[in-house]
Amino acid sequence: MNELESGVTRRASRMSRPVEPPRQASAEGITLTFYWWLHPAPILIAFFVFVFVPTAGLGGDAFAALWGGYKYFDYRMLAIVTLGFSAYLCAFWASTRLGGRGRGGVALTLSPMSVGTVRNWYRIVYLATLLGYIFWVAVAALQGASLAQVQAVLSLEQGAISSLKSVSVPVAGLTTLTQLGPLAAVLWVILRRLGESGRASIGFLVGIAALRSFLYGERLALLEIAVPLLVMMALTARSQSARRWAKRAPALAVPALVAFFSLFEYTRSWQFAKESHGGNFSGYMVDRLLGYYATAANNSGLMYEHVSRVPGVPYFSAPALWDFPLTPVLAGSATVDGVAPGMWWFSQLVGFANPNFTNVGSVLVTAGELGLAGMVVYWTMLGLIAGVIFLRMKSGDLGCLALYATGFVGLLELVRFNYWSLGRFTPCLVACVVLAVQLRGQAGASPHDDEMGDSRPLRGGLSSSRRED
Repeated sequence: MNELESGVTRRASRMSRPVEPPRQASAEGITLTFYWWLHPAPILIAFFVFVFVPTAGLGGDAFAALWGGYKYFDYRMLAIVTLGFSAYLCAFWASTRLGGRGRGGVALTLSPMSVGTVRNWYRIVYLATLLGYIFWVAVAALQGASLAQVQAVLSLEQGAISSLKSVSVPVAGLTTLTQLGPLAAVLWVILRRLGESGRASIGFLVGIAALRSFLYGERLALLEIAVPLLVMMALTARSQSARRWAKRAPALAVPALVAFFSLFEYTRSWQFAKESHGGNFSGYMVDRLLGYYATAANNSGLMYEHVSRVPGVPYFSAPALWDFPLTPVLAGSATVDGVAPGMWWFSQLVGFANPNFTNVGSVLVTAGELGLAGMVVYWTMLGLIAGVIFLRMKSGDLGCLALYATGFVGLLELVRFNYWSLGRFTPCLVACVVLAVQLRGQAGASPHDDEMGDSRPLRGGLSSSRRED
């Protein structure tokens, strides 16, 4: 009887204990700090002051003596560029102000579901990028590329890069996967800040992009992955010293640009130009770098004058649209004055400019193809879209954060071309939009308060608190 009573007592005691709720995975957080140089205004003003104004003021004879070809870019075209930049910045300003103004930074807390989504996306885009490079190597081999041609590039032989590129043409839909590398860099930084990713994986992608840049003379391929990587590292910097360095990024960018440009030019053009320049590499580099941007501005003037006089579709304002595989089937192949756009542009460079500098520009391209009114509408729409993305990024939208970081290189290249209209940006654009939609569709984590301020719930399993620098 005593044993029976004792057993009943123990069971009753266990039943009377409070039931502990099931353990939930803890949320993880990162802190974003926003800097003045992320806004497009300082970048566009710098281009206006240091590139467009000097080019417009340079005399035709001086321009021809320095870089060859006719001088097209004048103060009339400077006014058109001013109009385009103003339309973009005003639209950007309006969209950010209508949505409210964020200050300082934001402390994000990611729910376990959001962390898992980011982790899965990183694996997918990383593997897709590697698969794209594998396809590229395989296609190049089938087209006749050989190790001897690679060796010729590494030996800095004249014409070796052109020879290799001619037998390793990218295939749309397969090698396009390599363009997901910038998104992989962005997601890697997020996971790195959460302690979920090592250095080796992204280092491998950067190494492949660097090799591609060297073998194909394609500096942009390395910039596309390096710029988002550096932007994200600055945005998510943890220590005060790292943030102070990030604030000084523009001052560091100028010597970095010179070093980057010098490295590639030394391995490309200097080997064949040093005799004509008396072995003065520094003088050659100054002339080459200034010409890189001055001829881009002048080429855009050439494009404005010539493309408006010939029949054809507005290809150069939206090449991604016309290069899409289904477009020739639905609307026919794009032509300018009866020939392929690339062939037409090269003929203009040969006849009126310097074919060694091939950049088409941006604002004047749209003015020539769409007219002044169409240009204003075009850049106003781009400014509105960019402003909305910027505002949502500052509110803690990870999809918009990824989109702004991967597209930031477009701001840096706006003198040379409109990167956002190119087909090489389309994979990142589409992937970031899908990622943003998926994150917003997920169940949100419970909002919480922390020591940095009052938090508010966000879509996509996030909560954020505003932090003041």
